[in-house]
Parts: sequence; structure tokens; C-alpha cells
Amino acid sequence: MNRPIRRSAGSACGRFLFAVALAALPVLTACGGQKPEAAKTVEVHLTETAIQMPTTLPAGKTTFEVVNTGTAVHGFSVEGPSGQAVVPNVAPGKMASVQIILNPGTYRVISPVDADKGGMAMALNVTQG
Repeated sequence: MNRPIRRSAGSACGRFLFAVALAALPVLTACGGQKPEAAKTVEVHLTETAIQMPTTLPAGKTTFEVVNTGTAVHGFSVEGPSGQAVVPNVAPGKMASVQIILNPGTYRVISPVDADKGGMAMALNVTQG
């Protein structure tokens, strides 16, 4: 004897929720699947007379790799609309790094160690990425 298949309201509700979850999956994946922005790396060379680096950069997360190619201790500081990031001292021949999220605007780049000696300074223009 064939019995009719009985379906409960709970079963129908479960199928409905499953269908809604499947429909929402592409939206949830698009929102949650984004990877954080990778930091751009900018190489900075410090000598006794200059800070050598680009004068214009795009906005965004930026890592400054600071290399002291001079013969004395130097430092690195970038200050502007996003705040300040500092590497106080870098020994000759050594490297250090610092990361900051740069917002558009004008920044002041200096070597804090050399500031009292008339110091090395430059302007950095950060453009909309």
C-alpha cells in the first residue's frame, strides 16, 4: 500500500531557510571575502645630507623601509594629516621600518636626530589613491 508522503511545516520552513541562505551566499561572499589592503613599500635612504625617497605617493597603507647609507646615526619621521610615524634611530648600514596609513595631504619628513643641526627635511605630497 502506498502511503502519501506527509510533509510537516517544519520541513517546509527548513527548505525556505536553505533557499534564502543559498540566495544570500554570493552577497555574503562578496562582502566578507575581501582581503585587507596590502601595504605599499617605500624605500628611504638616509645619508649625512639628504633623505632620498619619492616626493609624491598615493594614499593608503604604506611601509617605509628606512636604510641608513650614511656614516652616522640618523632617524626618520613622517608627520601630517594621518598623524606621525617615527623610527628614532637607525645605525649606519642598518635598516628599520615603520608603517602608517597615509591620507591625502602634505606631510613633513625629517630626520629627528639631525633636526637640532639644521637637519634634513623634505615635503611629501600624498595624493588620492
